[in-house]
Amino acid sequence: MDQARGSGEPAIIAGIAQTVQNNTAWNIDEKRTYVIGLSTGAAMTVICMC
Repeated sequence: MDQARGSGEPAIIAGIAQTVQNNTAWNIDEKRTYVIGLSTGAAMTVICMC
């Protein structure tokens, strides 16, 4: 098993999301959905938006 709870890429992404949510310097509209991606993730972002 390559993934374990609280570790690996999902945990890193969750940590980044939590940091962004807890940072009061940014004005984030919680009523909106934000989708971003790099490389293949960018392609998936475009597909999601279509």
